Amino acid sequence: MNILKFDQHPDWLGFTLANPYNTPSKCQEGITQADGTLVSASWLAPGVLKLLPQEILHKETWVLSAGIHGNETAPIEWLNQLLASWCNGDWVLKEPLLLIMGNLKAMTQQERFLETNMNRLFGPDTPKGSGYEIERAKTLRKILSEHYQQHPAHFVHYDLHTAIRGSKYERFAVCPLSSGKMSDTQRNFLETADIQAALHNTTLSGNTFSSFSAYQYGAEAATLELGKVHPFGENNLNSLTSLTKSILKRLSGESIDITRTREKLLHFKIKGEVTRKTEAFKFYVTDEVDNFTAFNPHTLIAEDIDYEYRVGAQTEYILFPNPKVQLGHRAALMVKKMA
Repeated sequence: MNILKFDQHPDWLGFTLANPYNTPSKCQEGITQADGTLVSASWLAPGVLKLLPQEILHKETWVLSAGIHGNETAPIEWLNQLLASWCNGDWVLKEPLLLIMGNLKAMTQQERFLETNMNRLFGPDTPKGSGYEIERAKTLRKILSEHYQQHPAHFVHYDLHTAIRGSKYERFAVCPLSSGKMSDTQRNFLETADIQAALHNTTLSGNTFSSFSAYQYGAEAATLELGKVHPFGENNLNSLTSLTKSILKRLSGESIDITRTREKLLHFKIKGEVTRKTEAFKFYVTDEVDNFTAFNPHTLIAEDIDYEYRVGAQTEYILFPNPKVQLGHRAALMVKKMA
């Protein structure tokens, strides 16, 4: 049953790529789900859909987002597929849900961003300046804040990405932990979703989309890295089957098993950050190096004017190496394994 209309387009993604500044002309109240319960659907902004069941369990309030970087197409296609499966009656929603496609203008050009890295615009302070990404970030911050205020419960936000480089662990999570430690619920969820590694960010600071939910609203949140960047139509979503099942279980209101019987998730914590401060920045990591590549003690990673990053006394692993970032931005994270 096709219960949402996208004008002349077959699905949400097709409409959005053709209309990045608009929402579908029609929305529906009282959509009947497969179990007979009703859901209202509201377009809050281009690329932002709110689904609100009339019979809410009030256990969790959800946000699922993708496309904060416009060239990370697999999560965008996955989000589109998730909505399509709901429209077909394949699963029943029992909790408030925001579905967000982020940087719509960059998506149409399959670029990471156009002017500003949008995933650096969600710190504690509202971003200053103008431009598409800055205005879009302001809109999304406001929508998330209102969503959480309207539906107090256990907040959950998973922001889906793919990485520029390959990875020793194809599916990994970067978890901003507002309480300083990972909950059993989140640990179990990541394990059952077949996430292979988790980076614990306990610094209580961050400017990513997921960290906004974690640090401003105490949400269970993470940036999920789900493979490598590919063009639209060239992604294999089969590796995300476990993720889909785990998310749908929670959206349908099923209880979370916190027995932690699998314990296959590898855990890391931040050791240091490499920053490109000036044009003199030199990065000694080749383009072939994957995420989670190990570096021996005392290895020189990067240097800049009056600055160098050298591995400490124990092995460190690199994440998100990118020497082409804007000045003042992170060129890599260095992490170490947790006991």
